[in-house]
Amino acid sequence: FGPKDAEVNTFHMVADFFEELKLVKLREQPENIEMFNENYAFFTGTSQGMIAHFERTANQLAKRLSWNRNSTILEIGCNDGTFLKHVKRYSLNVRGIEPSKNVANAAQEKNIDIDVEFFGSDYSMLDFFTNQVDTIYAANVICHIPDVLDVMMTAKKVLKKRGYFVFEDPYLGSMLSAGSFDQIYDEHAYIFSVEAVQKLAMQCGLTLVDC
Repeated sequence: FGPKDAEVNTFHMVADFFEELKLVKLREQPENIEMFNENYAFFTGTSQGMIAHFERTANQLAKRLSWNRNSTILEIGCNDGTFLKHVKRYSLNVRGIEPSKNVANAAQEKNIDIDVEFFGSDYSMLDFFTNQVDTIYAANVICHIPDVLDVMMTAKKVLKKRGYFVFEDPYLGSMLSAGSFDQIYDEHAYIFSVEAVQKLAMQCGLTLVDC
């Protein structure tokens, strides 16, 4: 614990519920650079449970989405590259997008190509990847991003016609049934329902095919 008079950044945490979308959203959120920077605290590879989960997920997606050596796969918020290390077993065209430099450096040490930036309409490789990507993956990331429509529209732009945007995030139904209201905190701009994902995706020309 630091001194009681230490200066810290604060914000007023209020969550709104949008009935039509079945969506929970923070009314205010700290600036993204305050949360995701060169001092990001969590490294995925420190959790044996997460390592096993991402290996299992990579294997399942490779089979279900028919990845091959030429498939192009992006991960948004790839952290230290734990997931993409497993993906490299299946594809030669693997790339991570990670704004927190310290965990991005750890991914680069695994010989994974990383763009140290945020994913969205300002993404530096947008023109290069337009209509070229087979799969975009993100885990515990999309719910962090206030402008989720910008992310979805950018995903739509880079994906091939039969491409897939796969993401994992906390689910509103589970939060309510389990009473896990600690999911509402500064990093989580949203708590998604299936209906919310379906309607937001539709606005961006994407179609929800499974959950």
